[in-house]
Amino acid sequence: MEHIGDHLRVNHDLVLTVYCFVKKMSPAFDILLKCIYNICAENLNEICKRKEFTELDKELMIDIICQSTERRDAKHKEQVASNTQTLGLFDETEEEEEEEEE
Repeated sequence: MEHIGDHLRVNHDLVLTVYCFVKKMSPAFDILLKCIYNICAENLNEICKRKEFTELDKELMIDIICQSTERRDAKHKEQVASNTQTLGLFDETEEEEEEEEE
């Protein structure tokens, strides 16, 4: 499974084909399905422009878009939280240095 995921990360041509196959076989391939959703989240614009995407069933299109968007939003929130924590630590360090100078 890991090798397939690695290959799909590099070669986006097969993402939708494998997605359709895995979706039919779920839950046997849930790990691979999560990997595909993550790849789609990172490359949604590219994936949506492919001919294979426009040929998907409407439900599968919606599933890819929704899952990808949710993952992208979650990743963005994590980054914002991480940046906020980093800035908070930076502010605390500055305050401590100012107190020491006084």
